[in-house]
Amino acid sequence: MEFHLRSAYSYDYNESPSMWIQSVTDQHGEEIYEMKKCAHIIASLICESCGNINEKKDRENWSAFEEALGCLEYTSIEVEIMDQYDKEGDINPFHTGANYEDAYTDLMNVILKLPKLFSEWISEISPPTSNFSVFDLDIYYSFRQLIEDDDIFLTFNYTETLEELYEVDNITHIHGNRNCPIVGHNNILLTEEKSYFQGVYIDKMKNALKKPTEKIINDNEMFFENLDHDIESIYSYGFSFGEIDLEYIQEMFRYIETRKVTWYLHSHDKCNHEAFKEKINKCGFCGSFSEFDE
Repeated sequence: MEFHLRSAYSYDYNESPSMWIQSVTDQHGEEIYEMKKCAHIIASLICESCGNINEKKDRENWSAFEEALGCLEYTSIEVEIMDQYDKEGDINPFHTGANYEDAYTDLMNVILKLPKLFSEWISEISPPTSNFSVFDLDIYYSFRQLIEDDDIFLTFNYTETLEELYEVDNITHIHGNRNCPIVGHNNILLTEEKSYFQGVYIDKMKNALKKPTEKIINDNEMFFENLDHDIESIYSYGFSFGEIDLEYIQEMFRYIETRKVTWYLHSHDKCNHEAFKEKINKCGFCGSFSEFDE
């Protein structure tokens, strides 16, 4: 996402952005924030957070990116907030607090641009539409052979790869599509309160980027309720089993008799298989595991 923002908005990624940008009022009285500056701030926060997360996790894991969204360092704006003093040289808490309120309000309005910027990025991704455009035909044909007409697909991919490339039906895009993607974190920890109520603003921003998994499950109720009780095989491909997405696995197991299911993990992720199995079992899985190759 950061590369897209850098390319689309042409900011200097070698420079640290000012975290506090103020709006201008247009002719209709609407507050406008310069998108180039918004993109720079958001990209900077995400890169810093991803760097911290990826010290412990695989950089390629999508789950690490979503986890990073829940750990953005909003307090970095405070280096730009000036304390205000009274005539005696003491900090004036009222005027200083007003500065904090203004700064965090502006930052919150910038952060609210993140879903729009994310959607812009996703909408530009073009999936391959035929086997002539894939990188590796062997992988394509190996995966194609696994697909049967009555298979059910739950995809976390925003693109139409399954529809266009593999020409399959019965697909549920649990996180939307390129036109309306859903992304977010599951960090529910409240921020420790500080002198100028920064925690209130930080928690509002965190909540704005939180993935609404309960609503997503309710919106896709038909998919889960129509799962066949007699399902015998589940294949996971390119899924990193992020904590926030395990709620969907748990919901699936409400309708599937897992004791007779074999869960096939992709061999490419072999080094993570034990961790994956542990997470799947914690979701209530009682079946067996195996592997499959592309």
